Amino acid sequence: MLKIKKKMAQSTLEYAILIVVIAGAFLTTQMWLKHAVQGKIRSSADDIGEQFSTAFSNADLNFDSYSKTNETVVSKITKSTLLDDATSNKIDSINLSHNQEYWGPTSTP
Repeated sequence: MLKIKKKMAQSTLEYAILIVVIAGAFLTTQMWLKHAVQGKIRSSADDIGEQFSTAFSNADLNFDSYSKTNETVVSKITKSTLLDDATSNKIDSINLSHNQEYWGPTSTP
């Protein structure tokens, strides 16, 4: 009887060790896969190229506006009347400038 209980305890211990080894293998594989996926995402982001940043981009657009008005002042009240259609002319094209932005440390292999 003692021999059977000893064998059962040894069998239970072997199963426990086997479960621990399998769990360790899963955890190691999980960490390896996580790093592989992060590396692929970073590589894909680097392939996209330089990103747009509102903090480091400027756009200039200039207009000239012309209108004909008639202004009359009665008792310290000014009244403006538009005599002709107002016109706006673009005098410059859009000038976009982009300055380099620091995105954190870069590592070289």
